[in-house]
Amino acid sequence: MKNIWFVTGASKGLGLSLVKKLLAQGYAVAATSRNKKSLQEAVSETDQFLALEMDLSSEASVQQAVNQTLEKFGRIDVVVNNAATAKSEVWKS
Repeated sequence: MKNIWFVTGASKGLGLSLVKKLLAQGYAVAATSRNKKSLQEAVSETDQFLALEMDLSSEASVQQAVNQTLEKFGRIDVVVNNAATAKSEVWKS
């Protein structure tokens, strides 16, 4: 059986591209986003895909997403932490 992937920040950009590529290669993928609906709209429904809503600032939300992944797939083999938190700070160099 191929690896089970858990990808955060998967609703757009690099995360979304990775999820689509992994699914096309036959991997099972649990993908998280702040907005589950937008993630579901971006990725075709399949038994190998689990869209999850997750708030990184909430430990309970993260634990729930992990638990749902384990319930569906039985394990997690690879974690890609692509998510970031949006802040109104300006980076200074």
